Amino acid sequence: MESVKELMEKLGFREGADDAVKAAFIKNLIKQAYGVDVEVPVKYQLKPDDNQPVQLAFNLEKGS
Repeated sequence: MESVKELMEKLGFREGADDAVKAAFIKNLIKQAYGVDVEVPVKYQLKPDDNQPVQLAFNLEKGS
């Protein structure tokens, strides 16, 4: 079995990618696999006012 780090590397995530983007991706994986919404710890949440380059982003709002 592969680690999450290995899976993310295969999917093209950079080693230094923003942790908030990685957390959003994992949250989406959990939702798709188990149908459960999990809360991302505050320190890993995407902030709409961040002007950092984004590698990958998801719209994870309920009802989508």
